Amino acid sequence: MKKIYIINAVWFLAAFTLAAVFALYFYSSTGLDRCYWNNIDSDFCYSVAALRFLDNYPTGFVEHTAAGEGLPVVQLLGWFYMIMSKIGLLSESTFASLTSHQDPLVYLQQFVVSGWLFGSIIYLMVVTTVFWFTRLLTRSNIISFVASLISAISWSNIQFLLRIRSEAFSACLALIALYLMFKSVKSTSLRLFAFYTILSSVSLGFALFAKRNAMPYLFFLPSVLLLVPYTSLERSNSVSRGLLLRCAIIGNLVFLPPLLPLLLYWPEFVGSFSLILTFVLVGEVLGLVLLVTTFVFMIFVLRTYISRRHWQNYDALRRCSRDTLIYLLLLCIGFEMAAYISFVHPTFNRYTLFLTIMIVASGLFAILLAARDENVIRVVLNRLRLHILNVRTITLTIVATILWAYYWYVTSRGVAPLSTNIEISVSRSLFEILHPQSSMSLLSYGDNVFMSDYLRSVSGAWFSHYRNLRWPELLVVLIAILQLVRTGRTTGIKTIIFLILVGMGLLFFSAMRLLYPFYIIYEDIVTIVAVAISFGCIIDTFGSRFENNVSMNISVISLTVAVILISVSSVRRIQETSVMQSQAMSYGCSLPPSGDTCMCDPYYAGSRFGGTGLKDVIESQYGFECMQAVEIRAAEGIPLQQVWPLYVLPKTD
Repeated sequence: MKKIYIINAVWFLAAFTLAAVFALYFYSSTGLDRCYWNNIDSDFCYSVAALRFLDNYPTGFVEHTAAGEGLPVVQLLGWFYMIMSKIGLLSESTFASLTSHQDPLVYLQQFVVSGWLFGSIIYLMVVTTVFWFTRLLTRSNIISFVASLISAISWSNIQFLLRIRSEAFSACLALIALYLMFKSVKSTSLRLFAFYTILSSVSLGFALFAKRNAMPYLFFLPSVLLLVPYTSLERSNSVSRGLLLRCAIIGNLVFLPPLLPLLLYWPEFVGSFSLILTFVLVGEVLGLVLLVTTFVFMIFVLRTYISRRHWQNYDALRRCSRDTLIYLLLLCIGFEMAAYISFVHPTFNRYTLFLTIMIVASGLFAILLAARDENVIRVVLNRLRLHILNVRTITLTIVATILWAYYWYVTSRGVAPLSTNIEISVSRSLFEILHPQSSMSLLSYGDNVFMSDYLRSVSGAWFSHYRNLRWPELLVVLIAILQLVRTGRTTGIKTIIFLILVGMGLLFFSAMRLLYPFYIIYEDIVTIVAVAISFGCIIDTFGSRFENNVSMNISVISLTVAVILISVSSVRRIQETSVMQSQAMSYGCSLPPSGDTCMCDPYYAGSRFGGTGLKDVIESQYGFECMQAVEIRAAEGIPLQQVWPLYVLPKTD
């Protein structure tokens, strides 16, 4: 067994090393000293927001935008800046240093370039996730190695080495959530099922905090349950399920109430708040919750119908309801954990303290379970008599939740005080998830007047993408499905079709904003995994046919065509990367930037409306109106400083 782990690690390290070498080559060919305001719409927003995060100021870009996005990227980028500053590779990483610097546009260069380098971490995260996801579903290191290399050379992933954006991080975390959900349904024990489901929910929470384009995963994750005939949840007895249900309820009773005071900020996110609007808002939030609940319940009903073919009695319906509640409660725990982790800040605060206490308590609880018989815990939980359909129990649960939330709100004011800026950011992210109607990530009509015209344009962009770019991959998938049909391997067919549908759904959802070229990574990395699985199935079919010496011609032709199609797809990806790279290097610094969204726009860069405040910094330091100052500074020429990792900008006092 250890030998297998060593072999897997060697293959992974080989793929990781090649991806790192490719990223290093890409940076050296494009040059870190190139003009750094090619993508100011994101680079300046995230860089300044990260500096404001470190100074415990409102991050502006997160809680002010209509989508309320980017919080994890801003926080991680802030930590990255702080670490680089501590070891002497960056100047002082504070917003105060930016405001006091005599040439703030030049001062920001080091942080923008460091943000590009930070993108390499996310780039390698994507490659790593693709490798291990493919390894989980194919059990082949060679196929996983090829899949990871394809993701490493794809422009959908490489483009984020040139700009600071949240799409790659969100897509990667969402794919990790899907990977963990596959681990959950394949787990051998109920405890592992709950563990992986919670981790999957945590990853999905961070993906949604970063970008709302991961919203379809709310429905894709429970759909994984349809791919396997039985899970550890079905194999367990009613007593174990009841124990898990009680633990899930207690977990939510502990983690949810301290987050309820964040609802007090929600009126700030609505233009005109009134009593009527309150009921509308509550109805829309409950509508989303009901939609997800109904979908998950139908998943369990369909599983029961497929396995039993008919309903024996109402016990099956009751079991589906209980399993639905278990999954949703575990999902809530994961989102709550993601919210608490989002409060982690260089300044220790009460939410971080609460999270630390809960982690320590959970560790001690796990040690207790390992050291003593599980029956001890089971007896304690059974004495709580948490009957879900008991009216008295439901009433007591609601009362306990309200009291615990009120106690937290009152007593936590003086314990490890926290600026409300982080609370507003986390509250905004939760608001946009639970109330997606307020987010522009769902619909963007553009120039279309009617909904039918809008959907037609979206469908056209979606279809042309698959017709022009993905036809080799789709043909490989079709060949694999035909081969699997001939051999009767239904599990492989369901997995491949599911992953392809996930990619198609993600692309269609992203295309609804009419900006899908930025969001192709959501679809692309899932499609890469699906094609890798398809290629693995074709190889397995070829091997079995070779051993039995049956239908060799069909197997050889299928394998040959699949290799040619994958080669064609890989060459096209390399060509696309080369073209995009040359375009990125064609910009110069002698002209002012083509846009001013995050540099001079009063909505995003001003301080009056809660933006990053960069506009005021530029005007105060240069003495001109913002865009005029930028144009004058650009005409003078930006001194292309030698930057990290080769050189370091001189520090300022």
